[in-house]
Amino acid sequence: MFSELVINRIGGTEPYNKVYNGTGTWEDPAFIEAGKIMQELVSLKAFPEGFNALDNDPAQADFIAGKCGMLVMGSWAIQQLYNDMKDKLAVCKFPEIPGGKGNSNHWLGQPDQSFAIAANSNAKDAAAEFIKTISDPEIQLKLVEAGNLVATNVKPDPDKVNPVAAQVTELLKDMEELFVFYDVGLGATIGNEYNNTIQAITAGQSVEESFKALQQFTEQNREQ
Repeated sequence: MFSELVINRIGGTEPYNKVYNGTGTWEDPAFIEAGKIMQELVSLKAFPEGFNALDNDPAQADFIAGKCGMLVMGSWAIQQLYNDMKDKLAVCKFPEIPGGKGNSNHWLGQPDQSFAIAANSNAKDAAAEFIKTISDPEIQLKLVEAGNLVATNVKPDPDKVNPVAAQVTELLKDMEELFVFYDVGLGATIGNEYNNTIQAITAGQSVEESFKALQQFTEQNREQ
């Protein structure tokens, strides 16, 4: 996630979109520069010792314990973090990089909830009723009060809303573009290999050689 945001702030969404469409490669200067920035951050000890071996739970535990000053994470973590941290927790947009094509109103993420009714379903009426129920203003209000982000216009009681979720909702009003997590947009095979590539780079392997190998892997594994 961190590296994908750095890439966006350097090159905007174009480098990733070209890889996705097969019109560009992982050897684009934006990827190379981002890889070098990731290595620079490692050398500056911006990440905790052994960070490549940390998964979500210990990373969040360190943040909650005050062992690190920032956690780059999705909105799904808001409720748990707030329960443990209360007024110690706040949010901000991922910063811009001077001279970069991306900006702080480009958000990394994906739709939280999507519903579809199969054309050959034998329970279309029940499915439609469910969609109506979950879209009801009262239900949407309860979801907001529970710390969820919704796409509908509801006006909750400020005293009943998770204040950090409210901050995110306010920041989202300025969103200009949404780009998806690489291992979602590119699929598990290529997406996971991207993750492995970033781990290799932050472990000290050559940025150029790592992205060259990722390009070869992508060409060999891209679905026709």
